[in-house]
Amino acid sequence: MAESDVIGDSYHMGKRIFVVPGMENVRAAFQTLRWPDYMICALTLLCSMVIGIYVSFFYTPVTAKEYFLGKKKLKIIPVGLSICASFISGFLMIKIPTDTYLYGIQHVYLIIGFIAMTLVMNHIFLPVLYRLNLTSVYEYLEKRFDKKLRLFGAVLYIIYMLSWLPLTICIASTTFVSVTELNINFVTPVLCTICIFYTSLGGLKAVIWTDVFHMVIIFASLLLITVKGTLDIGHIDVIVDRNLQSGRIEGPNLNLNLSETNTLWTSVFGGCMYYLFVSAINQNVMQKYLALPSLKDAIKTSWLFVFTLCLITMLCTYCGIIIYAMFHQCDPLTTKLAAEKNQVLALFVMKVLSEYSGMSGLFIAGIWSGTLSSWATVLNSVTAVVVEDIYTIFSTTQFREKQWSILLTKFTSIVLGIICACLAYTVNNVDTVLKINSIIFSVTGGPSLGLFIMGIMFPWINTKIKLLGCFHRRNIFFMFHGLVNFQYVGRQ
Repeated sequence: MAESDVIGDSYHMGKRIFVVPGMENVRAAFQTLRWPDYMICALTLLCSMVIGIYVSFFYTPVTAKEYFLGKKKLKIIPVGLSICASFISGFLMIKIPTDTYLYGIQHVYLIIGFIAMTLVMNHIFLPVLYRLNLTSVYEYLEKRFDKKLRLFGAVLYIIYMLSWLPLTICIASTTFVSVTELNINFVTPVLCTICIFYTSLGGLKAVIWTDVFHMVIIFASLLLITVKGTLDIGHIDVIVDRNLQSGRIEGPNLNLNLSETNTLWTSVFGGCMYYLFVSAINQNVMQKYLALPSLKDAIKTSWLFVFTLCLITMLCTYCGIIIYAMFHQCDPLTTKLAAEKNQVLALFVMKVLSEYSGMSGLFIAGIWSGTLSSWATVLNSVTAVVVEDIYTIFSTTQFREKQWSILLTKFTSIVLGIICACLAYTVNNVDTVLKINSIIFSVTGGPSLGLFIMGIMFPWINTKIKLLGCFHRRNIFFMFHGLVNFQYVGRQ
């Protein structure tokens, strides 16, 4: 779509004169998805369901443990791609390009944190957890300490994941709605229903193979918009020059001020600790490592995952600098072409790809693929934690070895999916919910990571010391301090 299609000639900006039309005209101009675009989105959802049906038809788990670990016969490449697909999520596919467009390329230095995290995980956490033959990572806390700490860790994990899932589905729905005339109240339940269907039907194996399909869609969509965007602007040199002039392409920020967000130190050390939580002791990721036949395969898979993640991060960052090069004289947020920052990427996609039927739909399918992968993985892993760490603890029989346990497991997966779908309707303001989610992560992630670090690296620490550390009055103070600080920031 040409710039003149939505912008007139009376608004002064640099050497050119533009007119900002009314919001209704702008939205109508950019709601240009055609029937091939809708067909590609629909086919993506249909293929996800078909994969779930196919896996469940040829692979029938008998017990809950087989449902969650795929009989420990999974392969390196599918699991590595699945971990990356679920890790990215549609949220990160939107956030990284948007933040790069607004603030610069500091996100790319998180790659150093990824590598550092993988080294630590492969030498400290993964060998210990894999050799214990676990289904849930929180079983380790009972083996090392007692059931109380196992239950404590499981509850922290469930709280965080139930607060994060609605955010991911809402952002994916919002992106689609911003370029169509469909209502978000229609898109959200459709995505949730399909995800619940194939996740509950086929278990971990269905999740992994749908993730592989979704990863192909994600790569294709990112390559499409980066290549087409580069060709539209003319040359990579033009993109680099425009971003250099604005300071968006810059070296690592070496500022030692701890209150500053995007510095090399926060990317390396903060990123390493954050990704240790979401990879090394998080049920989402560790469950897939535990489903591999050997520790050697798990270590190889971790390196495949981090390589793929670094590649996706660089593609998303490059997409962000292309967006700036495209809109450097006409900021969509200033001219109100985009109602909020999360719509900038969708606006760019419609501008670049709208002349080709089906291409915009492929990118929307990529966003949906990241969201479905994250949703399916979290739904399956939260179900595993509920079954293994809640039901099993309070059950007087060997629950997970019973054949009827598979029925209760699938029922639990459906119920949890419905709860998360309902919670998605509570997300009215994405930025506010993201801040709340960050606070919940700080409150739950820190104690969880601390439990595993002290359990693995400090053998003299006992249960009483652990609980005192988690509930020390200073930790309670910092938790409330974070909440007060959030309220203060929200008023600014």
